[in-house]
Amino acid sequence: MITDRAYPVGAVQCRLEARVKPVRPSDSIQWFRRVETATAKSRWVLIDVVVRNLVGERGATAKAMVEFQLS
Repeated sequence: MITDRAYPVGAVQCRLEARVKPVRPSDSIQWFRRVETATAKSRWVLIDVVVRNLVGERGATAKAMVEFQLS
């Protein structure tokens, strides 16, 4: 999900640290992301990711590091 959004804008995912809790095969899930750290002069962005089922139970949490290729 992160690479689907990063690649079209010229970025690559460099790191992903995740803690996963299993979800059931019939569960529908939603994912939420929030930019945790970004600066105008940096090419690195740190993103918090949370996956929840539709009841609101947390299924996974992750931190992703994305690098933008500067021209």
